[in-house]
Amino acid sequence: MKFLLFLILFASNLYVFGQSSQEQMQKEFENFKKTQNQSFDDFKNKRNKEFGDFLKKEWEAFQVESGVKFPISPIPPVQPKVIPDAPVQPDADKLPLIDLPVSKDPIDKSPVVIKPARDFASYIDLSFYGNALSIGYDPAFIMPCSQFDEAGISQYWKKMSDKNMEPFINQINLISKSLQLNDWAKYLLVKQLSENFFKDYNDQIAFQFFVLNQLDYNIKVGRSNEGLILLMPFKNIVYELSFTSINGNYYYIIGKGDIKNIFSFKEDLSKSSAKIDLNLNKAPKFENGTVDKNISLKSQNKLMSIKYDKNLMRFYQDMPLTELSVFFNSQVAENTQNSLKYEFKSLLNGKNELEAANILLEFVQHGFEYKTDDEQFGREKTFFAEEIFHYPYSDCEDRSVLFAYLTRSLLNLDVIALNYPNHVATAVCFKGNVNGDFVIHENKKYVVCDPTYIGSSAGMAMPVFKNARPKVISIK
Repeated sequence: MKFLLFLILFASNLYVFGQSSQEQMQKEFENFKKTQNQSFDDFKNKRNKEFGDFLKKEWEAFQVESGVKFPISPIPPVQPKVIPDAPVQPDADKLPLIDLPVSKDPIDKSPVVIKPARDFASYIDLSFYGNALSIGYDPAFIMPCSQFDEAGISQYWKKMSDKNMEPFINQINLISKSLQLNDWAKYLLVKQLSENFFKDYNDQIAFQFFVLNQLDYNIKVGRSNEGLILLMPFKNIVYELSFTSINGNYYYIIGKGDIKNIFSFKEDLSKSSAKIDLNLNKAPKFENGTVDKNISLKSQNKLMSIKYDKNLMRFYQDMPLTELSVFFNSQVAENTQNSLKYEFKSLLNGKNELEAANILLEFVQHGFEYKTDDEQFGREKTFFAEEIFHYPYSDCEDRSVLFAYLTRSLLNLDVIALNYPNHVATAVCFKGNVNGDFVIHENKKYVVCDPTYIGSSAGMAMPVFKNARPKVISIK
């Protein structure tokens, strides 16, 4: 009995000690975090001051280069008068069957609620692609730039560095995370704020330059006879925007054209500053813009209703023209995902993967009218997957982006894009043996599926491209 009492007392003391020790460790950790944050803030403030001094030095002249043309100019594909027979598939009965999980009738997603912080002196209300935002700020840092040269930018930077910008910067990051904004969307949010804060374009650019650097983007500013210019580096290839080269990196001129020479600087605020990434690893969450597109799949006697967000279409219009891999690897909004799964579930379940792929091919081949970008827009424009539901016409790369997405998301099959001269198609890595035209990529067989070759099945390359060697675009 005494031994049992001893154990109970020992365990009680151990528990109290454990609690006390845990509380002490948590307290020490919080103190450590506070010290580390203070050290980082001190470093950042020191670096801001040094950078402000550097900006006062005379800037260098840089040559401006014309924007690079988009390398693909699709032409209407020559369709054969008679479509050849589809490849014989003796192993079709051995192919895996499709089993899409249960999908509910798609409904509008609930709105994203962002509660504005209450520790700001002032607030500004704005609509950002349908999202009603209330953003807090300190009126002290809404100040104009005195002059738009080295001395003026240096003075502006130093004055802004003296302000407590951290709550404002944290708020931008919180909103960006909540709305799933990519880097470009975050820039557009800062741009819209600057336009609300300032009437003068040069003041807007000075504000964007400072804030984007505090968000850790390696943005520069330049000057020309026309005033200030925002210079932006990208992680991706960007087309049709003029640019200059600084320290071996391309800086693109945002919002201005027809400039031949600019003056700027080589120094970076931070060696770890990021370039703007145009990839959409998640679709932005924009609100109150759901629209339905009806598409008839005649062979299946089915009228499909696909949902998409018109506010997302507005954002896509504001994206720079970039490399095809960005479009093929981008994610699709939740409403569109749900409606596609709901509409295709009854058509695909129980079919083998080849039959299912051919249903998707038919949907893309016959569901949309063809026109080149030049005919529809007067310029090159590649669609993100949802955009094909928004516009009346599409071309080969638009259809390929959609087919690749449908095959990956509904059939769970790997897809690559095939970049031919003036044409884009896709190829699918089936889990079973499928005959027909194919390419080998990373030691795997990908069977050609061309969403623009009307009436073709999986394994059928367009005759004019049968012997061509396309460039392969990998899709994650």
